[in-house]
Parts: sequence; C-alpha cells; structure tokens
Amino acid sequence: MSYNTSMSSLKLKFTYPGWRNDYLAIQGLDLTSLNAKVDLDRMIRMINKQRLFDGDRSHSQIVKLDLLSKSLSYRGWEDDVKKAERVHTCFPSRFEDEIAHMIKKQRLLGADLKSLQFDEYAQVTLEDSTVVDRTSCVICLQSKSELAFIPCGHLCTCKECAICVANFDSRCPVCRSNVTHVIKIFL
Repeated sequence: MSYNTSMSSLKLKFTYPGWRNDYLAIQGLDLTSLNAKVDLDRMIRMINKQRLFDGDRSHSQIVKLDLLSKSLSYRGWEDDVKKAERVHTCFPSRFEDEIAHMIKKQRLLGADLKSLQFDEYAQVTLEDSTVVDRTSCVICLQSKSELAFIPCGHLCTCKECAICVANFDSRCPVCRSNVTHVIKIFL
C-alpha cells in the first residue's frame, strides 16, 4: 500500500465560498513530507469548512455549539456562534476557549444557563475561578493582545487570532465595525 497521498489523489469535491484559494494554497502537498502534520491539518480544515457549508453539523464541536446556542440570549450571540464555527475550522484547538468565552458573556449579563442540558457527549463547563486579564486576546483568551484594529482602535487580539479575523471576518471582535487595517502595538 502506498502512503503517497496528495490533495489531488483524494478527489474531494469542494463548493464552499473560498475553496479555490484554500485549494491553491495546499495544491501539490505530499503527506509523506516532513511537514505532513501541517499539510494534513490544512486538508482537514478544508473538509470541515465543506461539512459546515453542506449543513453537516455532526462534528462533536459543532454539536456542542448547537446545544449551547439554544440558551444564549446576550446581544451579539449570533455573531459569536458564527465566530465559533470559524474557530472550529481555523483553530480547532481553541474551540473550547471560545465556548467558555460565550458562557462567560452569558453569565456576565445576568442570564443563567438553566435551560441548557448537556449529555456526556457534549459537556460544557466553565469554572467560576476563571479570570481573563484585560490584556488577554478576546478570541483565544490565552495570548496577550498585541494588535489593534483600525479605525475603531480596539487593542484586543493576538497575532494568530488577528490573522483569522482578517481572513474570515474583517470585523472587530469587540465592536463589530469593519476593519481596514491592523497595527502592532508596542507596550
């Protein structure tokens, strides 16, 4: 059996918006190369984007998001759900942080999550002792904010999350205004 698998040999059909750019970025990848993990991650991102575009919401992260979204009521929760879907495809390892951030926003607004019922397949927890520093990235809640969005001026994301915002949303995650430029802030 040959392990020489490339994107063209998988013969997948992509139709989601932007698939051509993603395909061109990974065309000719060889999963036997030294960068096989990175290349495979890129292909998995494309597959996850297509699954969401096709309406397939069976992935465990998306099931969890759908369960949570049934009990959200704070202003802008719909945008946060869309952002969580993008995080699922762009930075899956940060998805749990996105869910925790949404729960925290719901709690901060005085609303509870009593109507939320999770099974053991989709547990969602947020410890009350979780404290987010004001200099933390508002998306991943782990890295330090180092980039500001123009024209609003919000200093609110790390470099990795700013790239994701620029590529997928182009709106400030704090005020939702359109972003024209991103600048690095040195403190």
